[in-house]
Amino acid sequence: MALFDLHVGFARNFRSGELIPFHNREALSVSLEIATLSQPDTIVFGGDLLDMSEWSDKFILEPGFYFTTQNALIECAWWIGKFKQRCPNAELVMLAGNHEKRLQILVTKRLIAMAMLTPADDPDVPLTSIDNLLGLSRMGVEYIDDYPDGTYFVAKDTVIEHGSIARARPGATASAVVDQRNFNVVFGHKHTLEIASKNVESWDGNKVVRAVCSGCLCRLDGTVPGSNCHTQWQNGIVEIVHDNETAYAINPILIENGTAIYNGEMISGSEVTVQQAKKTLRNF
Repeated sequence: MALFDLHVGFARNFRSGELIPFHNREALSVSLEIATLSQPDTIVFGGDLLDMSEWSDKFILEPGFYFTTQNALIECAWWIGKFKQRCPNAELVMLAGNHEKRLQILVTKRLIAMAMLTPADDPDVPLTSIDNLLGLSRMGVEYIDDYPDGTYFVAKDTVIEHGSIARARPGATASAVVDQRNFNVVFGHKHTLEIASKNVESWDGNKVVRAVCSGCLCRLDGTVPGSNCHTQWQNGIVEIVHDNETAYAINPILIENGTAIYNGEMISGSEVTVQQAKKTLRNF
């Protein structure tokens, strides 16, 4: 199973103190219920789990973005922990996306002396890395910090990556990705549900190669920085049916209005889970 582009983060309303989330807790809850039912061997968080709006040096920061990173780290780690709790036998992997890389870029630009500092008892994990801040290694989550080149092969013919291509026309991004590759690619970054395929000829016949974009798990209403209420995004995840050699099915699962269809059943998110996520911030 692959989940992309949660963009966990907040804007703070300075009048009320309310934290307004960029991530879609209802869609995340649906994803958690599907994972609980399917019990996948591997759950891959495919990048941009965190929005890191406070760490952008490309855009002017709105006042409400300041001092929200700690809250985002707490809730993001909580969601990862819930997937681990519900699917105890699954291997968990997280890929860095372009939004996670914001932290590394800004620290390198503004505070180079800190960029490669590590704890004395763990020299393999930089102090300011996403791995350390989310506690990924301590939770038993593999972190692949090499955007845009970081990849995870779920089978010999299928790779998961965050992605770096985005085309405006619907379906064009998947078409551009499949044009470049000779194996299956499951990717995010574009926030849309897309699939494209081609035949690759070889000595033993044709092979169908697919590029699949899963959609996202952030809000679609213009709350995410850089988006608007007319942004053509969709919520969704991807299920991959595979063995070590071959992916036999790559199935995008649309999540719409807090529900999804999985194995012929309508799956709804748990309001209890959504409220538990909110409560993590009140305990901070």
